[in-house]
Amino acid sequence: MSNEAAIEAEIQRKGLTAPRLTPAHIDASIKDEAFHVFPGTTLVVCALTL
Repeated sequence: MSNEAAIEAEIQRKGLTAPRLTPAHIDASIKDEAFHVFPGTTLVVCALTL
């Protein structure tokens, strides 16, 4: 069982029903992505458009 699945199972077991974001909801909201690699480094920045 993945860590996210274990957390979700615990939330359900406790009966917590407050609205929350899920990884699937966030993934579905992403419309575009742009990456910038800084020359001479290993730093990469990703900007997401939701």
